[in-house]
Amino acid sequence: MRESIERDIAQLAASEEDCDGWLLARVKCLICSHEHVSVHAVDANRRTLECPACHHRSSEILEYFPPDEKPRMSSMDLVRAARQYIGTPFRHQGRLKGAGVDCCGLMICAALDCGRDLLRELRNAGFTDDQISRYSRDLVFEQLHSMFAAVCDPDPDEPIGSLLLIKIPNGRSPHVAIKSELGMIHAFDRIARVTEHRIDDLWRRVIHSAWRLKEID
Repeated sequence: MRESIERDIAQLAASEEDCDGWLLARVKCLICSHEHVSVHAVDANRRTLECPACHHRSSEILEYFPPDEKPRMSSMDLVRAARQYIGTPFRHQGRLKGAGVDCCGLMICAALDCGRDLLRELRNAGFTDDQISRYSRDLVFEQLHSMFAAVCDPDPDEPIGSLLLIKIPNGRSPHVAIKSELGMIHAFDRIARVTEHRIDDLWRRVIHSAWRLKEID
């Protein structure tokens, strides 16, 4: 994570000559109260910042992290962040806590709340916005598998905080869950919300593989 952040800082600084520098900052949206960690200009308080959850340009910077104190996401950080979405309604392509997320949205939002921008990482890996943000319900298993391979390493031990790639039979779209110490957390359309439950025999049979985000403790 540290290397990707430093690379982003260098790229942003090169593209904006009027900035004094770039640091990792904790940002809060004044509309939906969503908080996340991302790279911003040191003078960004005079800018209009876009919220990655609701996309309103009304966010404010709460604090900057000094360069030697950049936060690093742990597996339990991801699980704790995902738990904050339990009860959020299922909504295809949703990206907003309390309003709606889908299974990919839960993974993206929970990671973003911990300072990990998976969408940016996928773009850097060559995926287009159509592939990663405006996907349809016909998302094929192979496409999602290739996205996992770009930002994760396979981990057959299924540690807590790993991402579970689920292949549901009968032609349904692939599914994603986050492994927790209690089982798994996911946004499931059949019950229309984010939930956490144990992994029973039925779920065990459809889990295809487990993946661990790169550069995570």
